[in-house]
Amino acid sequence: ITLIQAAQPKILIAMGEATAQAILQSTETLTSLRGKVHQSNGVPLVVTYDLTCLLQNRSDKAKAWDDLRLAMTALQNPEL
Repeated sequence: ITLIQAAQPKILIAMGEATAQAILQSTETLTSLRGKVHQSNGVPLVVTYDLTCLLQNRSDKAKAWDDLRLAMTALQNPEL
């Protein structure tokens, strides 16, 4: 059993392209992974920017907020 399975999260948020690619076992870019609700071992997963990117690029903060709103919507509507 993995740490994530033991915690039984209701949703996962992958911050950054490398993290998202590792969890999803994908080579897709951050741009193509954002804006969708993915699944990781039956747990909804939303991809967003990493903290370094958000600190360096203020314009990405609004996009990250969109990603967090998508995560909140996914929590309220599990069928997404």
